[in-house]
Amino acid sequence: MLKGMCPMHCPLLHMFEQFPDVGHYFKMDNLFISVGLTRDAYLLQTRVLVHGVIWKSNHGVPTCAIQEEKTGKAAERMQGTVKVVALKNDGKSHDLIVASC
Repeated sequence: MLKGMCPMHCPLLHMFEQFPDVGHYFKMDNLFISVGLTRDAYLLQTRVLVHGVIWKSNHGVPTCAIQEEKTGKAAERMQGTVKVVALKNDGKSHDLIVASC
């Protein structure tokens, strides 16, 4: 198992390494993903881009990318808005983009 990786992510990364070519997109729906998984998948020789829903706490999402939770009328006004953050010059990845809606 890779250091610091969830046991579910290790088989995915192994599968990604077996792709015969470069540049696949992998959508994760209703699975437990993390910013670390997206980084590690892109750093493979096969350059897999992972996207999907991610929990906002304890999964590597930077606090600057999280929208403030609103209630009542304020929540209605915020509905449909998207906050996008590009992590430029991040030591672990090249311009990682995180979107919150």
